[in-house]
Amino acid sequence: MVKQIKISNFTEVKNIMNAATHCVDEIGVHDGKGSIADAKSILGLMSLDYTHPVMLVSENEKELQRVYEARLVADHSPHLLLHFIILKSLTILNILSIMNAEYTKRSGRG
Repeated sequence: MVKQIKISNFTEVKNIMNAATHCVDEIGVHDGKGSIADAKSILGLMSLDYTHPVMLVSENEKELQRVYEARLVADHSPHLLLHFIILKSLTILNILSIMNAEYTKRSGRG
């Protein structure tokens, strides 16, 4: 089963993850660039491109529908966006650090 959805904010991502963690079967999220994330993994979900609709994918129709509907549950935690931005920034800094270490290693400067 597949459901296409447009994710508008981090609260929807968090709601998808929270609902997916209660599912027995796997729920995948596919973005338009071909990346796939486990809906139970916040780090995986954060790596996707939400500028276009994504696809929720599961073999279990009931669980897929529950996760699909959960994205719209209201959340009154405005600090979640800040947490998302901080986590995304840390991920980028980690990638840059790894790239720098690899460059230093290859160039013989370290």
